[in-house]
Amino acid sequence: MKKHTHILFTINALMMSWGTRTATDNRPSDQVPTRSAILGMVSAALGIDRKDYNRLQQIQNGYLMACHMVKHGTKMEDYHTVQTAGYKLSADAPKIIRSRKQELEEFFSGTVETRREYIQDCIAIISLRPVNDQVPSCDELVEALNYPVFIPHFGRASCLPSLPLNPRVLSGATFKEVFDADAESERPWSKSEESKYQLFCWEGGKNEFDSQAEETLRNDRAKVKPYGISAGPYLYNKRKEYRVLRRVQ
Repeated sequence: MKKHTHILFTINALMMSWGTRTATDNRPSDQVPTRSAILGMVSAALGIDRKDYNRLQQIQNGYLMACHMVKHGTKMEDYHTVQTAGYKLSADAPKIIRSRKQELEEFFSGTVETRREYIQDCIAIISLRPVNDQVPSCDELVEALNYPVFIPHFGRASCLPSLPLNPRVLSGATFKEVFDADAESERPWSKSEESKYQLFCWEGGKNEFDSQAEETLRNDRAKVKPYGISAGPYLYNKRKEYRVLRRVQ
């Protein structure tokens, strides 16, 4: 089989949040890093502006992604209330609000309950494989992740890395081959911290890892939403992903 170049890097933080599809005040988190979040973080490290959605779309279409969950984190729910102001439907409502006091006096105030999920103390290894020449090479991504233009974070700006991303380039015919090769390298955590059963998720076909894998369809962003367009729904698409849970000795 033809060998491909992959970039691998480590995701580790005390808290992270991988947003799933939601349109309410409840913001659940997936247990596994989402494709849009990882490629968004890579784009930020490269210094791509949020307004440059044509280039962001190139990044979105230019890589296959796989994830090795070395340590499964535990979920935590952050519950809080937020006081908001609702607009009065009156002609004398002010158009310019000069203080919080004026806002609460002139407008109807209400309280919104929100719940946000986080994943605590999780370790994951991400692999990206370029599929065309329109996107930065693996060596360019290593440089960007070592010296990012914008600070990397995992889902929310408060979720910062606990360990360096440690980007490295490996060559292999399949995602399984590069993950197995990476497992032989020295790691900055002890073996006892790793989960006994570890999840592997990948794109590109079952033979990339395990022909007995479970096939799933995930809701992911189908297209980058142009910056500044606040109206209208986010665009999602079904993408095929494969998952297998392996016992690691």
